[in-house]
Amino acid sequence: MPSIHAETTDGVSLDVSGCPISALTLDPLRHYTGQLRDLAATSLSLKEFDTVQAFLKATMPRLEQLRVSVDNPADDGQTHQVPEPIDLPPTRFPA
Repeated sequence: MPSIHAETTDGVSLDVSGCPISALTLDPLRHYTGQLRDLAATSLSLKEFDTVQAFLKATMPRLEQLRVSVDNPADDGQTHQVPEPIDLPPTRFPA
């Protein structure tokens, strides 16, 4: 099951779990992008990874820790897309 856990520099803890990760489910986090210190997005599908990657286009000057994991699809003999690297330029992520 995918989940998002975030903590801000002033101790606010935000969790999204038990539902697919979409732009709508990440919407409450947008208010805190300037204050996020820690962000973990785990057990994502490739589509959810794309959503998180789009969310990471915001400037997060205080983000110190980022953890992202994508679940491997079951070994079904098919070719699967590999996620692209996440771009974290120091201009948007100085911490």
